[in-house]
Amino acid sequence: MKISCPACSAKYSIADDKVQERLAKIRCRKCGATIVIDGKTSPPHVYTASGEGAEPASTAEPGGPEYSVDFGEGDQRTMSVKEIVRAYHSGQITGETYVWTDGFTDWKPLSDVPELVSA
Repeated sequence: MKISCPACSAKYSIADDKVQERLAKIRCRKCGATIVIDGKTSPPHVYTASGEGAEPASTAEPGGPEYSVDFGEGDQRTMSVKEIVRAYHSGQITGETYVWTDGFTDWKPLSDVPELVSA
């Protein structure tokens, strides 16, 4: 399942079996908010521990490919090309940051992906 932090919109992928029929909590690596995933509802609701931003679990943004981006230390986020460009310009990632998308046989440095370099 793909979710977004209600506080800062950072995207995460979480195995369905980790949240199915239970209440799960994770800490957002971007803003530090505690994200609560209520897998007892269908679709699961995602909100911060303070109760703000309750929303159904998000799916990939329509329009354009999504990439998994390795921010290091176990932090992998699913991002659109536009979000990758923003993260690059803000210094969160570099040309050496590894990315992956459908069709890749392995992770590649961002600088080796023509679509991202030209964006």
